[in-house]
Amino acid sequence: MRYFALVSESVPFEVFRAKILEQLPGTEEIAMSTTWFEDQQEKALSKGRTEGRAEVLRKQLVLKFGALDTEVDARIAAATPEALDRYLERVLTATTLAAVFAE
Repeated sequence: MRYFALVSESVPFEVFRAKILEQLPGTEEIAMSTTWFEDQQEKALSKGRTEGRAEVLRKQLVLKFGALDTEVDARIAAATPEALDRYLERVLTATTLAAVFAE
């Protein structure tokens, strides 16, 4: 269903989905499980991207400032994706570890 909705740009996905469910009532359970699967897949991808950012940040910090203490590692682990992006940008120009994490 998603493929057809994507290739038919003039029809919003929800309108397309409603029409399919109207014509083929038994497909609702399949459509719901597909939506659940897509949601789970997106969550997993998002988590993977965040973990990847954290790993790159750790590597950059170690290369630039040396070994990281547990406090810094915990801060990275707890950081939001937006915070990780800020830290990744700052590590390029920061002269101290504290400058990377400055608010």
